[in-house]
Amino acid sequence: MRPSQSIFALVVSATLGVGGAEAQERLPTTGPYYLMGVTDQAVTFVAGGTVTKSGDHASVTVIAGSSRDKFIATGFGRVDMLYEFNCPRGLMRTPLLMGYSPDDLRMAAHEDPGDWQAITPNTPASRAMAFACEGTVAPGSELPDTIDAVIQMYQLHLDGQ
Repeated sequence: MRPSQSIFALVVSATLGVGGAEAQERLPTTGPYYLMGVTDQAVTFVAGGTVTKSGDHASVTVIAGSSRDKFIATGFGRVDMLYEFNCPRGLMRTPLLMGYSPDDLRMAAHEDPGDWQAITPNTPASRAMAFACEGTVAPGSELPDTIDAVIQMYQLHLDGQ
């Protein structure tokens, strides 16, 4: 399942009040935080202290902080996603997503290992894979020390401040 499909599933689970990860604890979100991508809809960054490796596989928590417009459309202030990578094959999947309100209340969770998918080059997913698999971070990608500060900085950027 691609991340965009997974986020759609999360929105549906929140709307319908269902989800496979009801008892699931929060994903770890330990920093430092590194920027993976920015659009007018979301800022995407990795929680650098969450990388785990086992053989050819690596995983990391990726956080998408919503723009105000995206929050109005979905109700989520942010979505925490577990990205798993098959490093040598350049594949990924997103087995777990958790959506939170701006007040940090969990609104929905969706758990589905899904199929392994190819990663498009030069995307937030490809940068997250480089970080998780190789420890590669783009120069200047360091972000503030808290998730709230990252999202606030992003929203101020959108506001032109």
